Amino acid sequence: MLKNRLFILLLGFVIILAALIYKDRKPGVSYTETIKIGAILPLSGDFSSAGEEINRGAQIAVKEYKDKGYNINYIVEDDQFDSVKMVSAAQKLTQADKVDAVFGAAGEEARPTGQIFNKAKVPLLIGWDSNEELKTSGNYIFTIGFTSEANAKKTADFAYTDLGLRKMAILGHIDPVADVLADTFSKEFSSLGGQIVLRDRVQVSTKDFRSYITKMKADGAEGVYFIFLPPSNEVFLKQADQLNLNAKLFGADAVQDYEIKDGSDAAEGLYYSSIFTEKPEEMKKKYKEMFGEETGNPSFVSVGYDSAVTLTEAKIKAIKNNTTVTEALKNLKTNATTFPVNMNGGNFSERVEKIFQVKDGKSVEVK
Repeated sequence: MLKNRLFILLLGFVIILAALIYKDRKPGVSYTETIKIGAILPLSGDFSSAGEEINRGAQIAVKEYKDKGYNINYIVEDDQFDSVKMVSAAQKLTQADKVDAVFGAAGEEARPTGQIFNKAKVPLLIGWDSNEELKTSGNYIFTIGFTSEANAKKTADFAYTDLGLRKMAILGHIDPVADVLADTFSKEFSSLGGQIVLRDRVQVSTKDFRSYITKMKADGAEGVYFIFLPPSNEVFLKQADQLNLNAKLFGADAVQDYEIKDGSDAAEGLYYSSIFTEKPEEMKKKYKEMFGEETGNPSFVSVGYDSAVTLTEAKIKAIKNNTTVTEALKNLKTNATTFPVNMNGGNFSERVEKIFQVKDGKSVEVK
């Protein structure tokens, strides 16, 4: 009899303890399975300012899910925007860390690593950009980014229709994405009736653009579309200013805030396409609350936030429906991100960038 009473008392104690532990937990939340999200980002090097903001955006999202009771393990690797390091990071995340899914910033990170993710059957989500090449990269490559081809078309149309330019020069790095942008811009501008008076490519290591600028002047270019990785944008702007290039200048979305700031007067008047966030004030507030300082670019914060949210929502859906993260991601439709994500049974939920102009040292949206 005494043993029965002791058993009943012990059982009651266990029930009360369990009630206290679980009283704040929310229905439908999985507390037993860890959600492992990986990231491959340029946290050092020329793209580090963007990479760190993207990383912090992801950290904000991870904290929000942890506060709701989810068990999330976020693992980030620095690729320094170097293809060798990208491959190494992809191998570590898929083989050693065995993550559920990974996100990267740019499409360039999918090019050397796509085969690794496809073989491992681990989804790779690109958060910054998208292009036609990504759409042929395999079943495990996804994007919620801004489409390169549409961005270049928009810039060409703006130059021809809005600004009335008829003669354009194009100069870009020897780089696959730069080639896509140059090809698309050239075709669109020409189809509208414009003329490409000069088109050339240079090595990423090139530091002297003066001979090209001189030829642009001689060819009567009314505008120049330059497609460089940083810090070449700043170098080109300063040399164009020194040589008094009297033409409208258009940059692509690799133009960084620090290049505009350091370019000073040379960057004044520059047009460039760029990503944006539909909830800048919300991102600024969340960033300040978590890190105690102002964000330099809420758009990049959104890239990380949206990428982490998209992959986490896909994993939650996979657990709930007892399916793979890949299948859950293909059918994901969510408003938990800063913009509506709808994969619609495929691998892509794309957007188009906005065009900004530097006025009095600040970037102002013009289209």
